[in-house]
Amino acid sequence: LWEMEEHPQKDLSALREQTSKTKKTKLVQLSQKWKNKRKQINQKCKSMMKKHKQEDNKKIDTKTEAYTKSKEDHDAYGTQASAKISQDVQKVEQRSWGLDEEV
Repeated sequence: LWEMEEHPQKDLSALREQTSKTKKTKLVQLSQKWKNKRKQINQKCKSMMKKHKQEDNKKIDTKTEAYTKSKEDHDAYGTQASAKISQDVQKVEQRSWGLDEEV
């Protein structure tokens, strides 16, 4: 008791210092905890964005393939139609020439 009465200021300073160190340690731990949590959230967001981007690319690829197929079909039909028209024109010309020769 006599020592505590004689050195109250010293004990109080030591208690304050220990409390301060404890608070600093807790703050550092909390800070690290939140940094780790933020990293986890950022990684999760990046992963989700990558997944969405891949899905969007798949949709674009599907639409591109459908467009390409449609264009190829259209071009093929156009080529066939042109060939048919040319044949019909030749037939008509041959008939008209044949008629001309007969007359």
